[in-house]
This record gives sequence, C-alpha cells and structure tokens, in this order.
Amino acid sequence: MGLGLDAWLEIVGSVVFLALAGLAGIRGKQNPLAWVLALLCLDLFAYTSLSLVSELTDVDSWRWRERAAASLAAPLGIHLVVAFVGVRRRYRPLIVGSYAYFVGIAGLCLLTLADGDPLHGDSWATLMLVGMAPGFLVAALLVVRHARRERSAEERLRTYLLIGAIGLGVGGATTDLIHMSGYASMPMLASAGLTLSALVLSAAVLQFDLIEGRSRLALLHALVIGTLGVFAQVSLFTLLGANLGLLGIATVVVFVVVIVAARPVLTAYAAHRERTAYLVTLGRLAAQMAHDVRNPLAAIRGAAQFLEQELAEGRTDEQMLALIVEQSDRLERVIAGYHRYGRVEPERRMVDLNELVDSVLRAREASLVPGAPIAVRRELAWDLPPCDADPDLLGGAVENLVRNACDAMPGGGTLAVRTEVVRQRGQRSLRVVVCDDGEGMDPRAQERAFESFFTTKAQGTGLGLPFVQRVAEVHGGECWLESRLGEGTRVTLSVSI
Repeated sequence: MGLGLDAWLEIVGSVVFLALAGLAGIRGKQNPLAWVLALLCLDLFAYTSLSLVSELTDVDSWRWRERAAASLAAPLGIHLVVAFVGVRRRYRPLIVGSYAYFVGIAGLCLLTLADGDPLHGDSWATLMLVGMAPGFLVAALLVVRHARRERSAEERLRTYLLIGAIGLGVGGATTDLIHMSGYASMPMLASAGLTLSALVLSAAVLQFDLIEGRSRLALLHALVIGTLGVFAQVSLFTLLGANLGLLGIATVVVFVVVIVAARPVLTAYAAHRERTAYLVTLGRLAAQMAHDVRNPLAAIRGAAQFLEQELAEGRTDEQMLALIVEQSDRLERVIAGYHRYGRVEPERRMVDLNELVDSVLRAREASLVPGAPIAVRRELAWDLPPCDADPDLLGGAVENLVRNACDAMPGGGTLAVRTEVVRQRGQRSLRVVVCDDGEGMDPRAQERAFESFFTTKAQGTGLGLPFVQRVAEVHGGECWLESRLGEGTRVTLSVSI
C-alpha cells in the first residue's frame, strides 16, 4: 500500500507531537504551561495517528475516533494561549466553557461510533466551526495584545512563534472543516498545517525557551523512540489492512512498547532535574543560614578569646561577658526566627506600619554603597491607623519585597514604597506597595511567582514571595503582583484592621 503526501505529513506530525508531549511532560508538574502543552501535543499525536489509520484502512469507525481527538484539541489550544499570556484566572470561564462544549462534541463522536446515529460528518464540522470561531478569536486578541505590549524582543519572538504555530494548526484544520461542512469547496490542508505547526512549536520550545527545562538531548531521544513507534504502527497497518481485531491488538502492543521505552529516559531527565533543583535550594538555604549565624558566632569567639587572655593575666572584663550573653541570645533569636518563620505563627501587638516600613528602608539604605544608583522614595500615608500584627513577620515580609525590588534593578533605578489605608466590601485594610522599575517578569513567571522554590534569580531560594503571601494570609490580607518585562514590578501586601 503506497503512502501519499498527506500520509507522510501525518507521520512527521505524529513523531514530532509525540516527542514534544514527552519533553513538555517532564516539566508538567512544575509548569502550568508545560502540562497544557503536553496534553495538547499528546492529543494531536492521537489525532494525526488516527487520521493516518483511517486513510490507510478506509474504515469509518477510525474517522470518528479521529474526530473525537480533533474535538479535544480545540479547548487545549485555547487553554495554551491563555496560559501563555498569564491570564488563566481571569479567563477561567472561557477555558471551562470551551472544555465543556468540545468535550460534548467528542462525546457525540463516540456515541456515533457506538450506534451510528447522533452525528454526521457535516454536522460535526459545523459544530466545530461554531465553537472554534469565538474561542480562538478571543485567544487571538489576547496573544496579539500581549505581543504589542511586550518590550522584550525575546518575549515578542516567543509570542510570534506561538501565533504562527496556533495559526497554522487552526488554519489548516479550518479548511478541512469548511470543506466537510459543505459551505465551500476548498483544499483540505489540515495535515500540512499541523505538521508545520509541530515544527514551529519545536523551534519555540527548544530555541526560544517556551517552557523551562527544555533539553535537546531529551527531545532527540523522544524523536527516535517516537519515529520507531510510528513506523512500526504504519508497517502493521500496511500488513494487516482492514483486519480491525488484529490492528487493535497491534496498536495496543506498539503503544505499550513506546511508553515502556520512553519512560526510563523521560523519568531519568525529570528525576535528575528535580534532584538538582532540590540540592540547589538546599544549598541556598544553608548559605543563608550560615550568613545569619556567622556574625554572632564570630562575636562570641572574639569575646571568648579576649576573656581567655584576660583570665590568663588575672583580669576579667564584664563587657565581654555581657557581649557573649548578648550574642548568644541573638543566635537563639535567629534559630527561633527560622523555626517561627517556617510555621508563620504571629505574635500580635499594636504596630505602626509607617514606622516599621521606614525602619526597613533605613536598614536597606544603610546597606547600599554610597553613591549607589538605586534611589529610595517614600510615599507613607499620614493618616495610617495602627494595626494588630506581628512586627517581626510583617517586617520580614516587607524586607523580602524591598530586597527583591533592589535585586531586580542591578543597573540602578528607583525603589518606591507606598503605604495606604483602603476600604473594600465594608472592611478596612492597610497596604504596603513596593514598586521598582527593573527587569520585570513575563506572564508565565508572574503566575508562578508565589510557588514555593520557584525563582528567576541565580542565587534565589524561591521562598521569599511564598513567605510574604503566608504572612499576608495570617494577618487576614493578601499579596499580589503586577509586572511587565522591561518596565518593572509592583507588589502589594495588605493586612486587615
């Protein structure tokens, strides 16, 4: 049985989509964008494979399986765009609505497969076009607006690649749907569009870091395994023809072999990356604790050595004894602070928020090198009432935000800190707003900013913002972040009063 151009395009698409699904799946647990991409690529692998099967066997039941897979690709594509621009929470109704609509269509396809009654090819195509038009129109508006707003050339390039990949895939599928629905006679370009879409997605993932943790070697292994699996399946279809029983058994066998072959490779990469991330985080925490403990230990050692010399000469120095006690107490406070910060258990008393913020800023200004290119601007509200809070936890949270803002401006800039009292839904709260005009964050980083151990800094632990969020929550408030690449970041911490 000879293979036509569409069949070869579907083979290429199947291999690339399977490889991308495996690569994205490595990061799926840690990266919201990665797991959506993994599911989309896995579904498109199923669609292109089933399309190839239906072409080789010319059996109608395979076409309805193919259409069920195509139905599920639409909401996954919309979800991918929304996750990429970082507005999943705001556009949750669009995501949920698209899944409900297209999963319903996929269900009708499977019912048709069972009894041949609920749906026909032209009505399926019409339902798909009706659902895709508004969903992908909104997705297109979101991603185009994102491309226009971004100043980062690299982020714009990622966005254009995503637009190209989605546009090629949706455009190619639309030609088939319009032809099947009978609205117009036009060439059916789904196979070509999806194959080009797979190649553009590969470029976005590998060259331009669409998802974190990409690995060319991992993709190469996945491509080799996927190629062998797809060609094994094609050989079976060619040999067995329309013998559905044997084809079904053979398909399951090939799929199991591919999974068994790919699992050790992908698991090894994922385990290595998780182990490395854990060790890096552990090292950062150890370095921070060593820094906090070293100063009081050095003071205690110096005082003890001085006293040893004094005792040898028959003298004592009460000031040195007091210093040892003082530094020992300081060391105890450091250890207790780590313990309490981990649990975030507030010890409340009345706190002047302006005074607390000012003390944090004065400490930060004292640590800056004279003539440093970071200017500190205070915008403290004069009518701020006192609040019932833990000054240590609240001070630690503000200090984290100020330090992050300064770290985001390695070339200098302005750190602006504002306090204010606001009333929302009949409840008053105090806010601390920390702004910088530094590097900013892309939308995916913004959505993950409050995840434990997620960091964009080479020396960061990824625990600062999660700690700030927990402090806000135990004080009846919340913390949120707004940022744009190249323009800076604004973080707001609120506490109820």
